[in-house]
Amino acid sequence: MAYKNINTVLISLSMVFMAVSAYYSIKVSRIFSYKNSWFSFGGRLKTLWKTLPAFIIFFLLGYIAYMVAYLTGSIVNYMLLTSLIFFSGALFVFAIVYINFRTFRTINREK
Repeated sequence: MAYKNINTVLISLSMVFMAVSAYYSIKVSRIFSYKNSWFSFGGRLKTLWKTLPAFIIFFLLGYIAYMVAYLTGSIVNYMLLTSLIFFSGALFVFAIVYINFRTFRTINREK
């Protein structure tokens, strides 16, 4: 029974960190869209930065769905869930690396 409390606390803390991350990623995407600034990017790069909050919010919704299933004791195919988490995590890491690569390359060209 103690593990259930630990799981609930860890999932709850994860959701808080994801919500805060979503907040800051939205702020970052807005910063990159300011006009008349050395870091003002247009087009594709601006769009890439706007997808980051969407990824984070998608993860947050997944955490919420998992918490509901966990607390209600719903039957969940954990192998499928684990595969989805791994796949989504890999997409997220790829998106972060790609967005940063494009951003740094653009900044480097501006110098």
